[in-house]
Amino acid sequence: MTAPVFFPERVSAVRPTLLMAVYNDLATDGRVQRAARALAGDFDVRVAYPAASGAAYRAEGYEAAAIPVRGAGPVRLARFSAAVLALARRTRPAVVYAHDYYLSAVGALAARLAGAALVYDAHELIVPEPDIPVDRRDRFFYRMEKRSIHRAGLVIVANRARGEVMRSHYGLADEPLVVRNIPEAPHPVSAIHRSDAGGVRLVYQGYMDEGRGIGVFIDALALLPPEFRLEFIGGGPGLAALRARAERMGVGGRMEFAGPIPRDALDARVRACHIGLIAYVAPDRNNRLCAPNKLYEYAQAGVPVVALGSPYLAGMVREGGVGTALATEDVSPERVAAAIRELAGSLPGYAGRLQTFVAAHPWSAEAEPLRRAVAALVTAS
Repeated sequence: MTAPVFFPERVSAVRPTLLMAVYNDLATDGRVQRAARALAGDFDVRVAYPAASGAAYRAEGYEAAAIPVRGAGPVRLARFSAAVLALARRTRPAVVYAHDYYLSAVGALAARLAGAALVYDAHELIVPEPDIPVDRRDRFFYRMEKRSIHRAGLVIVANRARGEVMRSHYGLADEPLVVRNIPEAPHPVSAIHRSDAGGVRLVYQGYMDEGRGIGVFIDALALLPPEFRLEFIGGGPGLAALRARAERMGVGGRMEFAGPIPRDALDARVRACHIGLIAYVAPDRNNRLCAPNKLYEYAQAGVPVVALGSPYLAGMVREGGVGTALATEDVSPERVAAAIRELAGSLPGYAGRLQTFVAAHPWSAEAEPLRRAVAALVTAS
């Protein structure tokens, strides 16, 4: 397969080239955007991602190219992978930065073809657990990660707990670098003003899949007074089922399904709401040790949270004083509705806590270690 015509074959006289690849829509992937911007000061950063419907993402400070790939499922991934390998061979970057498990093996091969250093950013924790079944798809990607992770000069994870699991399981010589899912704060929390004229607006933003336990938010809405409204932001395979559930529960008129929203427009949408909702109720370790960008995004928007499930997340919410949390075994429509109602009655008291939380978790604390670690790979070579 021939690589699409972009990323001119040029070598910066000042900065080495870094080829970053992600099998996702760049417009909605804040983790990739942040990493590219953070590294653009030291590298000529070029991000390859599969073309999605709509306009291509307009990157600032780095190059981004939407690779047109036909097909679906494994065929689409294979074609995108071939394009990434062709790009690596043609542009010869100093560093290949592979995002997420889809590209763990592809990134390793691309780095070998280019004679480049390899960075692997593990967005998820896919190490299997003895008591939880693994389907063929997940087993395939786990095997790819297991075979390729030792080729990475730098492994990145979203929190320390995940890093400890991966280091122990894979026998990594070095501790993975922790880069938390903290967005750049677009404004001071104290500058946020919202109207209460439309009642209490609840928001859930994320992947739309009933398997994530988010349907309970719809059931809880049916138990709340009419002034409570709920907005779901995001796409996914469960969208139609969630819409049907809302109609079945009689709250379709009090809900809005906004679909996926680009990262640069998400903050303004969330700022118009009063309470943010988070759910990680699945029993697997990836959910128990979740690393949600939602918590930081809600806090930066001045929105306290109701969080369900993950004890790791619950600890962060309680320690930061930014909302309330329910353990998985305590989750029911009645208890979720009660938690929302209680939080809605004490919203003014969260302003100061949210400001403190945001100040204690700046993106700069993640960006600087990332810059130093990736730059060290080039220095070492």
